Amino acid sequence: MIRNWRVIRTENDLHLAGFLEDGVTCRITTAITYISMPSRLVLTASGRTYELMSSPHPMLLRWA
Repeated sequence: MIRNWRVIRTENDLHLAGFLEDGVTCRITTAITYISMPSRLVLTASGRTYELMSSPHPMLLRWA
């Protein structure tokens, strides 16, 4: 589960960044391959599935 999350755009991909359920550990995922907002699930290139605990953080970060 990910909380206080946002999507980060790199040159070629989108990544999920946020805090794990413990509220302390930050995670930046491999590239996002699928997002389902109705079910609040994100699948990444590594094969991991993340459940989003909240709405996205209002700021979209862009990495150069």
